[in-house]
Amino acid sequence: MKYYLHIALILLVHILSILFLMTRVNIAIIIVVTVLFIILTRKKMKGLPLLLAAMPGNLTGYYVAIQIIFLLGLIFSLSSATLLICWSGILIVEFIRLVQLPKLFHDQNSLKSLQQELDKVNTSFREIRSQRHDFLKHVSVVDYLLTNEEQSEAKEYFSSLLKEYQQINGSIKGEDGHVAGILLEKIRIAENNKIELKYDLGVPLSGLPMEAVDQIKLIANLLDNAIDAALDFKSSSPRITVITHKYGGIYILEISNHAQFEDTKVLDNLFGKYDISSKSGNHEGLGTFIIANLVKKYNGKLTYQYRASVLTIRIKLPIIVKEG
Repeated sequence: MKYYLHIALILLVHILSILFLMTRVNIAIIIVVTVLFIILTRKKMKGLPLLLAAMPGNLTGYYVAIQIIFLLGLIFSLSSATLLICWSGILIVEFIRLVQLPKLFHDQNSLKSLQQELDKVNTSFREIRSQRHDFLKHVSVVDYLLTNEEQSEAKEYFSSLLKEYQQINGSIKGEDGHVAGILLEKIRIAENNKIELKYDLGVPLSGLPMEAVDQIKLIANLLDNAIDAALDFKSSSPRITVITHKYGGIYILEISNHAQFEDTKVLDNLFGKYDISSKSGNHEGLGTFIIANLVKKYNGKLTYQYRASVLTIRIKLPIIVKEG
């Protein structure tokens, strides 16, 4: 038995012994308060381990400190009134923590995502500026080759330039800067890891019906999860495909990637539990947690299927038309 279980057992025996000395009214109050706490927080409790793991200790430590004070009151008090107050205090503090943690998590995650993606945007646009800066040099090379009637060399050189141009500019056509930076960054990561990443964007990803910050979080987490899953896929040619289109008043985003699951049972709760991840190994599933919550926040619908070693995630979001 682990050491902390001994402490928990001693505390439980102590509380039960005091309960026998309490009045029926106090016992009833404790039972009612506990049952209400469980009913009100049962869903939030599932995500508590993940939230605590993702949050800095200085933002959550004071909740624990207050609970320890109440816990000491439970251990050393022989008064039924004090027991009632301490027990209620622990539950009330825990309820407040469960309400506040998601807000703190959202703020922390938004700041972190913004900083990371801002760095990527800056890198991507430095690359574009560099490409434009080198344009005249490339024109000079092609002009020299044509002047010297080296048509085959000129054609080969031009083809390589066109391929580079399409790689850098094709994926960001019509996209706002914050999304373009993400798309270019993920293309580089995929190429460096020999993963084929294809964007088939019928409508720009920057047209996702959500705030720009949430666009960054959704796109980045979807692509990060897909790349990680493709890296773990035991195949020589893993692929990722991102498709967008509109149907009526619905924005549809679909991402497919090769993936391998050692235990296919995890698929049943891939976005339903906080500790399940689409990646193999020891992952907390933070990305799937963020994705599921963003879809829920904007009244969307998320579905997925796994067939022939390909995981396909489809997200449908209602398009809100702004008046005026």
